[in-house]
Amino acid sequence: MRFTKWMVLLTLGCAPGGSGGGSNGDGGVEGDGAVASCEDIVCGGTAHCEAGECVCNEGLVREGLDCVDAPLPDMGDRTEHEVCARWTEDHVEVMPEWTPLDPEDPCDPGEVDVDAQRNAIKRTNLYRWLAGLEPIGFARDLTDAVQECAIILDQLGRLDHDPPADTQCYTALGGDTAGQSNLASGGTGMAGSLELYISDVGVDSLGHRRWVLSPNLAETAFGFKNRWSCMHVFRMKMADPVELVAWPPAGYVPLAAARGVWSVAFPGPRDVVPNTRFEVKIDGGPRQEVTFHQIDGGFGSAGPAYGWEMPEEVYRHGTTVEVVISDLNDGDVSYTLRFTDCAG
Repeated sequence: MRFTKWMVLLTLGCAPGGSGGGSNGDGGVEGDGAVASCEDIVCGGTAHCEAGECVCNEGLVREGLDCVDAPLPDMGDRTEHEVCARWTEDHVEVMPEWTPLDPEDPCDPGEVDVDAQRNAIKRTNLYRWLAGLEPIGFARDLTDAVQECAIILDQLGRLDHDPPADTQCYTALGGDTAGQSNLASGGTGMAGSLELYISDVGVDSLGHRRWVLSPNLAETAFGFKNRWSCMHVFRMKMADPVELVAWPPAGYVPLAAARGVWSVAFPGPRDVVPNTRFEVKIDGGPRQEVTFHQIDGGFGSAGPAYGWEMPEEVYRHGTTVEVVISDLNDGDVSYTLRFTDCAG
């Protein structure tokens, strides 16, 4: 568990008389309903100031004077209502995500809305929560780098993890960041890019998904300009060990989140077992062996990963799928998921 002491420096002043300025007991409102200033408040590294008060960053909760990782429920304890409530609350749009400041300047960085930035991280943590992973935080110090990455892609007109140095608006920082980021295009925006990363259609490595769902991912920041988005994925931490990362994951899964190749990744070093088998049971029926492909390690996880296709008819409200992975050196592994239509 991660602990960071709250550091709050307040410059307090008392207005003469019984009315006017001064901070209330919560440090949130001054005067006649005016919002308190953050000018003289310094919060710890895992908190930020809002309306004169230190607030824990996305994915953290207050415990006494500390910001700590929000506890994760057991996957088996999540009800259908809890999953759909979280999906409905966190899968929202904040627009506009980016506003130009000088439309005539091809290198205009514009302005990324901070609420849209946090919304993109909230959606990242939504997918991580579904997969049973710890939430990540907002890396403020990376915002310039990922924005320069997005500007380069906007001028280059294509996705490239190693953009040419002669690209208009190129900077070394932005070019390097392109190699440390998930990249997306198509007008989906920052939050919308998560659907592209998680589904990873046409990407054999499923690398974007595996970076987003890496147990060791610590924090990120998004850059965005016009239709081009960069998500930094190289800021790592030590994390509690997990047996595997599956997508779609165990438990209730919103249908809107479930498209794309199914995958299982084994974090950490693990030998590839030649006789590994993947079988599925659909709605309690007989086991059916599925044809899978092995994916090389890396992409957020040092261990091997596997992917396979499922028939279209499983994507229905109420369908239950049990996945059984057998003949592994460490014994068989199985998990069960059920699809739910959170839209209605």
